[in-house]
Amino acid sequence: MADADGDLKLLGKYSKRKHEKKASDYRCSITMYRTGNCAGNNGPMAFVMKGKRCRAGYTNKFLEKEGCEPGSTVVMTDNAFMTKAAWEEMAYCIVKGYRSLPVVRDNPQWWMVEIFDGFGARLSNLPLLKKHIDAKILSLKEEGDSSLYNQAYDQEVAKFNKNIQQMNLSYLQTNCYYNKSIINQWKLLCCGLMALYHTKTHAI
Repeated sequence: MADADGDLKLLGKYSKRKHEKKASDYRCSITMYRTGNCAGNNGPMAFVMKGKRCRAGYTNKFLEKEGCEPGSTVVMTDNAFMTKAAWEEMAYCIVKGYRSLPVVRDNPQWWMVEIFDGFGARLSNLPLLKKHIDAKILSLKEEGDSSLYNQAYDQEVAKFNKNIQQMNLSYLQTNCYYNKSIINQWKLLCCGLMALYHTKTHAI
């Protein structure tokens, strides 16, 4: 792009396969799905990212190595938002993660109660609901605008988690030595992992 004075600004390069925006005007977002129980333990979590293929190295084993609970996973969608297909893909991993939680894994005969919001895909997929029943997980939908009272996780842990994420994002935006003035969705994933480090033992 050139202006009237002849100043040239390079916006993109034909031979470069993928371009990233500068940190100062970056508008990318990801979806981070977290779970936890009343004992204060983190449950499995899922990152919903934009694209067709997950970047090499960001496997389920990588997430567990970085502090996530078993059952954590990365799911790719067209817009990084939770979709029916994304939920179907992550739900099987999350069910396994639930049964691996402390106390739960030591009592396989116990039933669990899962409380979630009204996202339609959680209620409209019969095979997934059956998968929960087979794993002795009873799924309950909370009423709208009632998470403050029905989900203890939202009262303390989720608020603290969001504060840590804001601190991480501010650091990532200003520290050009590490981000080279470029922020992408995989660095946002790392911000989520850093928030997990700070809330891992946070009791409800």
